[in-house]
Amino acid sequence: MENALRMNPAFSQWPRDAMARLLASSRTGRHAAGTVFLNELREKTETFLVVSGEAMLTLVSRDGDQFDVMILGPGMLMGMAQMFSGPTRAALAYRAHSDVVAIHMPTRLIVEALDEQPVLWKDMMFMMTRQSAAQVRTVSSQIAGSLRQRVAATVDRLAALYGTSVAGESCVRLRVSQATLATLLQANRQAVHRELKAIAASGAIDLAYKAIVVKDFEMLRCHAVEARSASNEGAAGSW
Repeated sequence: MENALRMNPAFSQWPRDAMARLLASSRTGRHAAGTVFLNELREKTETFLVVSGEAMLTLVSRDGDQFDVMILGPGMLMGMAQMFSGPTRAALAYRAHSDVVAIHMPTRLIVEALDEQPVLWKDMMFMMTRQSAAQVRTVSSQIAGSLRQRVAATVDRLAALYGTSVAGESCVRLRVSQATLATLLQANRQAVHRELKAIAASGAIDLAYKAIVVKDFEMLRCHAVEARSASNEGAAGSW
């Protein structure tokens, strides 16, 4: 656990005694795909770091409505930001999108260690700011522009964050189903499939079972730009 935590900039400079106290009250959780392993409507005192696998971040209303927001991969630290938020009408839940290994830590102990040595807050806040900016860019790619632009931009973003290199080839494999992609984009699955096929026809991607293989990132990004331009030209023409 210590090696995994120290790879994250927020914990890399922690003194040994502070790290030892945190590890003594932390645990490694192994969560099978599909398992909800944290729901902040019930538990708001835990922070976790994704070590391997991908988790789905879901917004849950107090009435039980759910909205999948984004996929979180290795290195993501979640839970700390909730200490800065006031009462809300919704909370976050985390579900294992694939098999997930995560380190679960009491948020209280993290805050106590940071308060004891305030200089450590700098690394934590820098990490949280960078992570938050990446999350905003990810969500923006899912909601801005035409459907093809959103599909291309989201695949590009997820592949860059969580894709794995294909051995012996200059390709990146993104483990995500078309159904999950449609959920993230809040779009019809058949419509997303049509856009993926159109992008694949250009040679930018290949479609596989519950996966997308990115063969040409530059071409993929051209689809996003061209889709946005076409959308803008269409809007201009309507005037």
